[in-house]
Amino acid sequence: SITSQQQNDLYLIAASAAVSGGSTAAGGTLNVTVADSNAKTIVKDGCVIKSTGESVTISSLTEEQLISVLASASASPTGSGTAGTISVLVSDSDTLTDIGETKEIYAEKHVRIRADGSAKLFQINAALSAGAQNAVGATVSVNVLDRNIKATVAPSQITANTGDVEIGATGDEMILLVLLAGGAAGANALRGVIPVIVNNSTILAEIEDGTEDNYTNISSGGKIAVKADADSGIYLIAGGLSAAGANAMGATINTAVVGNDIQANLGAFARLASVYDVLVQAHATEDIVMVSIAAGLAGSNAVNGVINTLVVKNVVKATAREHVTITVEKKDDGGSEEADPLPGVKVKAYDDTVLLNLAGSLSAAGSIGAGATVVTLVFNKEVTAETGATDVITCPGKVEVLAHANDDLILLAVAFGAGASTGVAGG
Repeated sequence: SITSQQQNDLYLIAASAAVSGGSTAAGGTLNVTVADSNAKTIVKDGCVIKSTGESVTISSLTEEQLISVLASASASPTGSGTAGTISVLVSDSDTLTDIGETKEIYAEKHVRIRADGSAKLFQINAALSAGAQNAVGATVSVNVLDRNIKATVAPSQITANTGDVEIGATGDEMILLVLLAGGAAGANALRGVIPVIVNNSTILAEIEDGTEDNYTNISSGGKIAVKADADSGIYLIAGGLSAAGANAMGATINTAVVGNDIQANLGAFARLASVYDVLVQAHATEDIVMVSIAAGLAGSNAVNGVINTLVVKNVVKATAREHVTITVEKKDDGGSEEADPLPGVKVKAYDDTVLLNLAGSLSAAGSIGAGATVVTLVFNKEVTAETGATDVITCPGKVEVLAHANDDLILLAVAFGAGASTGVAGG
């Protein structure tokens, strides 16, 4: 086995508290994190790798876990209280298994070429303030995440004599952000919650393009699989509450931009020969939940609003490019065709998305209560499975080229405003 691996575990807990008997109590926490993870396994041109009795595994692996808890609280029994938390995270992760133009990779059993990455982010930010006169609370979180997971093979000779050949890239991520802000004051309360996340993932399993004279040739005594798989769960929860004797104002602005590019490709002029099935598959599963709440109670005026913006773009593609030759020939082992279905070739791309975008605002006041909620969704998905016009595919079973997308999208915006003189709500 040839393997590179990197594991990062980062735990951050920061808290501040301020109490003042004078005019102002102020407290805050600030965190800026820049994380860079790299695991690269590179086989250079001209190499020969052989296992005459076992398997050959060439792989790279990254595992990342970040747990962050930020809290700030302030109180002034005679004046004003101000509390805030600000967190910034920039994470760049590269997991690469790159096979150059090797002369030969041979295994008596299996050949596995893999790149795998997993990332977990759990973040809780809270800011609470209280003052006899004014209370100000704010929570801001900015997260920029970029992941590249690639298993690629340049024109090479690869043989698994009695086993399977697998070229695979997988990405698994879980992101949970919880942001809270609250303020209570005898006169005026102001609070804001602003989470922002930009998450881009590229997951690629690919036999690179060759030429008529220089191409990848794979021979397997079992199955051949080229697979790219992604499993993503993103959960964003933001809420704010303000209460004041006179005026209470607050806003929750939640923004997420998610981009996924998942591809499994057979490059031009690739030649694959196997005894059993050949599979080229790109698969993505996404669960995205965005929940935002803003509420305010005041003796005179209360104004609260929520703006949710979610942009999702997915590309899921499985292809056999031009001049690809695939030959499947089942070994005669004496079994019946009914009990052991004939092997075939499948080029498959599918994507399953569950998306919930929920927002609500509440304002109640003795004079004017106004609440507004805006929910925006931009959703773009491209799911493609294709073979080239010049490909030659021969097998005793089925040849299937399938593309499938399943989407469950739920948007809900609620606004409520109540006042003794005026109540205004829009959503």
